[in-house]
Order: sequence, then C-alpha cells, then structure tokens
Amino acid sequence: MIDTNLRRLRRVDDHYTLMAEHLRQKIMSEFLCDKCGRKDDCSTYTQVSKMRHVISAIIDCSMYMAPLKFQQIDGTDGEGWNTIRLSGAWSQRVREGDTVVLVNKFNERYGTAIVRETHDGDKDEILKRHSKHNHLMKNSALKKSEMPAELERILRNAYGPRFYEAAKKMSVIYLDTEG
Repeated sequence: MIDTNLRRLRRVDDHYTLMAEHLRQKIMSEFLCDKCGRKDDCSTYTQVSKMRHVISAIIDCSMYMAPLKFQQIDGTDGEGWNTIRLSGAWSQRVREGDTVVLVNKFNERYGTAIVRETHDGDKDEILKRHSKHNHLMKNSALKKSEMPAELERILRNAYGPRFYEAAKKMSVIYLDTEG
C-alpha cells in the first residue's frame, strides 16, 4: 500500500522532499519511501526498509514517483485525459514528462501515467476550460456545457463543502496512461 497523504511533499529542483528546509526538525520518523509509487520496485527502499531500526527518517529522494489517488478510476486510461485537484499544489508537485503512479481508493497501485502538462488557476476557470477532458467526464453523456457544473458537484462532495469553498485555486494534470 502507498501512503497518499502528500500535504508536506514539496518538489525542489530535481528531487522531492518532505516539508520545507526550515521545518525539517518537526519530522521525527517519516519515510518518503512510504509515499512513493516506485517503492515496490526500488532497490534503495529494499535496503532502507531493512535498516528502519537504525535510520530515523528518509525525507529526500531524486527517484521519487508521486502517487495520484483516484476514488473512481473510470476514464483513467488512454491519452489526453486529466485529473483536477483542489489547490494549486499539484501543479507544483509534478512536471511535464514525470511518471506518476495511479492509485485506487484502497491505496493500491493500478498503473502509471506520464504527465503531459499541468495548469493551475481559479476554480471556475479551471472547471470551465478543462472539465470536458476530465477522466470522470470522458465517457459521460452530458453536454460539454453541463460538464463544469457536474464536475464541481463531484469535487464538492469529494472534498466536502468547507474545503471546497475555502480553496481559491485548482490544479489540472493532463496524463497519458502507460501500457
């Protein structure tokens, strides 16, 4: 299973880290490996997991592979689909050309995808411009003009009305599924 709680994950140049440099002392025993989509195939993780009694934390890695969790995996195949996430954080976490791991609601890996592009911006604008390519709308019988409102309803339910209203921005990540 992959830990998909990535709120403290930051991308710094060519590697990932947990929290900002000045906050590192607050991380006592966290392993970035537990939040990595590559951990089951990683020789470093295999070695580190044997030494957890000696190593207190792993908080940096240049080989890290971000997991993208999906409550509904419908439409997460093929090319040119997107996922829309609350806040602008995801547009900073992944970049064009990155490989990400697709994770289901049980935190199980079910595939990989290549990031084609990312955007962030105002919630209404993101929904208006990008909902027609969202994986949940991919096979929808809705008219394109109805898709932004339906996707807003889905996201509001997924995040809860309080979090949804508090967020000022959204990120959209366009993906091409591998294999």
